[in-house]
Amino acid sequence: LDVLTLYLSESEVAALVSSATDGVGEDDLQLPEQHVALDLVPAGPEAMLRQLLYGGFPDHPGRAETLAHEVFASHPEDAPEIMPGVVFFHGHVDVEEPMTFVGVCPPGASLPGTASPARVVLALLAPRAMPPEAYLQTLAVVAQLVRSEATVEALLEVETTEAARDLLLDGLRADRPEEAAHAATEDE
Repeated sequence: LDVLTLYLSESEVAALVSSATDGVGEDDLQLPEQHVALDLVPAGPEAMLRQLLYGGFPDHPGRAETLAHEVFASHPEDAPEIMPGVVFFHGHVDVEEPMTFVGVCPPGASLPGTASPARVVLALLAPRAMPPEAYLQTLAVVAQLVRSEATVEALLEVETTEAARDLLLDGLRADRPEEAAHAATEDE
């Protein structure tokens, strides 16, 4: 298996984040409240992914299971840990537009290949026809949703999916150059 790792510069990611959070956020990342789960039960990676995707397909649990299996098949050996306690599953599947999911597992789940129990699970479902450049850009932005231990701890404390979604999107919006300039002006 050959692996290619790409690192985007901070300015490239800031530009991507800016375009993905133009004030609405959930339309750009496809992260409605139904795609946020605060009560994942510790299990194996595919089972946790399946739990997470049920929120996006409440009337079609079989579809959620099929998609979870497809995404998991692209990460067969280890859970893709992007920082301690956070795993990020992603793949090209049969969806019409990218869909982002965020799950919180308060007790943590021991997953193969992770340094610490997974307490946050991210998932990106991308259309099969999505161009590689757009896929990589979307991956970069979704990975920025949870990028610090403070964000993980805050997610463990939220009580509603709306609050979790707002916490994540507000964190991205804070990275937007115009938001940072506005915040600096308010501090003066």
